[in-house]
Amino acid sequence: MSLPELSAEDPDGVSGNYGLLDQIAALKWVKNNIAQFGGDPENIMIFGQSAGGASIRNLCASPLSRNLFAKACVQSGGGLGDLIPVNAKPQSEYDEAGKAALEKVGFHSLAELRALPADSLYKATAFLGFGGGISYAPHIDGVILTESFEQATYNKTLADVPYLLGYTGDDMGDLSVPILNFAKVREDLSNQPTYCYLFDRKLPNDGRECLQGSFHSSELWYVFHTLSRSWRPFTEADYDLSNRMVDAWTNFAKYSNPNGKTGDAWAPATKANPFIHKFVTEE
Repeated sequence: MSLPELSAEDPDGVSGNYGLLDQIAALKWVKNNIAQFGGDPENIMIFGQSAGGASIRNLCASPLSRNLFAKACVQSGGGLGDLIPVNAKPQSEYDEAGKAALEKVGFHSLAELRALPADSLYKATAFLGFGGGISYAPHIDGVILTESFEQATYNKTLADVPYLLGYTGDDMGDLSVPILNFAKVREDLSNQPTYCYLFDRKLPNDGRECLQGSFHSSELWYVFHTLSRSWRPFTEADYDLSNRMVDAWTNFAKYSNPNGKTGDAWAPATKANPFIHKFVTEE
């Protein structure tokens, strides 16, 4: 929600990116309070998948969140390149686009919008997103986002933490190239490792026409260990695979290494060894 009136009242002269600001606020809360729950404020891991992976990329690039976490995992969100790009038009263009979109539904001032109950505002403006005039994606505003994930990588301004990047076998295309490109560039610019994975379990089904293969988002049941919540006829091998993935994510969170303290199944991806760990069932 970028508007001229919102930008005018902001100390930095920008508006929009409120979803990203919410995520940063949540991270600050975790950083400030996690010790009260037995956690380590210096060892916070962030991770997300798909649009959530794009959020992780933006958090890693934003100067406002760079010191709030110690490692990052991007699932099906790409690496270098514009799989899920941020917008880079001038702030004024977003302001005017937001103003024009709201005028379509009869709103002409910020005061009018603030007087509305939240549900009424939502109903009146819901169709304005995704092509209707209001951008639902973050944009480079010079304050919250000063550059893209790719630009920050090359400029050495990206959060300098260990990374875990991956994708599924039937994802939104072959993401191995942008992921390995990120690992290779980081090798020259950072001492922190980059680990890469491929989830390639073709999910079982019961014969119905449904999503088949290792489709986009198919790894989430495994990472969150929620196979029992799905109707699919998962086997013991699927539960073993889920355990291995949970172990890897937990080890990465604890030790910045999916192997943990003693394992050796993973190697960081480098130019000499562009290693991608494969998650498949062992039957």
